[in-house]
Amino acid sequence: MHDGVAQLVYMLSLNAESCAALAHRLAEASDDTEDAEVLSPLAHRLDSLVKISKQALWETRHYMFTLKPLITGSSTLTQMLTSQLREFEAISGLPACLEVEGDEEAINGDQRSAQKRAQVGTAIFRISQEALTNAYKHAEATQLHVYLRYLPGAVEVEICDDGKGLQTDGGSFDPATKGEGRRIYSGHGMRGMRERAEELGGVFEVRQGPGGGVSVRATLPR
Repeated sequence: MHDGVAQLVYMLSLNAESCAALAHRLAEASDDTEDAEVLSPLAHRLDSLVKISKQALWETRHYMFTLKPLITGSSTLTQMLTSQLREFEAISGLPACLEVEGDEEAINGDQRSAQKRAQVGTAIFRISQEALTNAYKHAEATQLHVYLRYLPGAVEVEICDDGKGLQTDGGSFDPATKGEGRRIYSGHGMRGMRERAEELGGVFEVRQGPGGGVSVRATLPR
C-alpha cells in the first residue's frame, strides 16, 4: 500500500509538471492578449501544484519507509543523511551538500547503547527532514548545506540555507514563542524540532545567517 501511495503521488507530480510546461508554452506563443491573460494565471497555479505535489512526495516517502534501516542498524546515520539529501535534491531541484566532521564509529562501537543511538539518529534524521522541508516551502532558498558533526559525547546537525531568512529584528529565534518570524518561516514544524531535541536532553537553535538565510542546529547527547 505504501509503495502504491508514493507511486501515485509521483505520477501526480509528473503530470502536474507536464501541464505546467504546456500552459507556459501556450501563454508565451499566444498572439491573443485575452487568451494570454487566461493562460498565464493557469500556468502559475499549475506551478504551485507542482511544488505541492513534490512536497507531498518528499514527506510521504520519508514518513513511510526511509527510517527503518537506521532503526534496525543496517545503515549508519551518515548513510541515511546522504540518501536523504540525494532524494531531496531529486525532488526539489535544490542543490544540497553534506559535510561530515568527526568519527561515526565512536557512536556505533558501543553495543549496549544501540537503542539510544537509534533514538538520537531518528531525531537527527527527522529534524533534518523538517528543516529541509521548511527551506523548500518557505525560504525561497537556492542551495542548502548540511553539517553532521560527531562531537565528544554528542551528535550535532546543522542545516543552513541561503533564503530570505527569519525576517526578525534579532539574530536568533526561539521557536517556543509566538510571532511574525515563526509564522513566516516555520509553522508548527519548528516547535516539533525543538521538542524532539529536548526530549533527548539536547539543544535546538535557529539563527539568522550573517549573510542572509537561516541556520537550524540541533545538538543531542549520545
